Amino acid sequence: MNMRNIYIYMLLAVTTLTLSSCDDFLDKLPDNRMDLNSKEKVQKYLVSAYPDHNPAYLTELYSDNADEFDVTGWGTDGIFQDQAFAWKDITETQDKESPQELWNSLYMAMGTANTALQTIEQSGNSTSSDYQASKGEALLCRAYAAFMLSNTFCMAYDATTADKHMGLPYPLQPETIVGAKYERGTLAAFYKQINSDIEAGLPLVTDNYSRPKYHFTRNAAYAFAALFNLYYQKYDKAVAYASQVLGTNASSKLRDWKAFNALSANGQIAPNAYVNTSSQANLLLQTVYSQAGAYLGPTAWATNMRTDN
Repeated sequence: MNMRNIYIYMLLAVTTLTLSSCDDFLDKLPDNRMDLNSKEKVQKYLVSAYPDHNPAYLTELYSDNADEFDVTGWGTDGIFQDQAFAWKDITETQDKESPQELWNSLYMAMGTANTALQTIEQSGNSTSSDYQASKGEALLCRAYAAFMLSNTFCMAYDATTADKHMGLPYPLQPETIVGAKYERGTLAAFYKQINSDIEAGLPLVTDNYSRPKYHFTRNAAYAFAALFNLYYQKYDKAVAYASQVLGTNASSKLRDWKAFNALSANGQIAPNAYVNTSSQANLLLQTVYSQAGAYLGPTAWATNMRTDN
């Protein structure tokens, strides 16, 4: 056998072994954490159902709180600030604070909640206590993301005109195809679905978390329900839900502003006490991307801290 044939046989042998190994590798799930086959995995998965973006910076620039300051040495941080302040279409879609990024984050949170809800429903244990808390959290997360979407991208809710204004798509199932089309109903229908998720989720939520302040505990869920019903113009329900949180001693749940204002700011703009998990005033804490603390200061479009007489 000449050397050329030996090389061919060796190449075929190596190729066969490589393809066999590759086939064995592809037969296995690349990450078994995506196999939501237990209540523990579903609960951990729901950490991603909380949006990681917030509209605070965007809406502050849109608001009357932002003024144009003609101060030497102060400039804008770029076209995003200029466009937002002037109520122009924001073309910087890759900016982390852009409406597109916020939209993506909120709908991703809804998608995560939908995947968890579908998993619970298909588990055969959807009514068992093992999954009830996660079901309640998923429903509240979906409602919360939808509420944030409506506040940013829809008209303000008014019961007398809500059926005339456009709402937004409200997906109730995980997206399984690329480019899926959704119906955009009225604002009244959108709020009705938010309310439905809240009412279904409230009885199911629990306080049984290792880090409860980062989840929809009972207090956080009822506080959100109170806020939503305030916007929904269901004032009796808003009072009832707020009372559920505040109890008979409301002052114990309120922030001590005198003590807070006596603290000095640290390198992260606000005192750490503001986001302390031990504070009774903090019901739900989220880790979100925002430049609000850094940029709502000495720039051309600065937050208005003046009081004009």
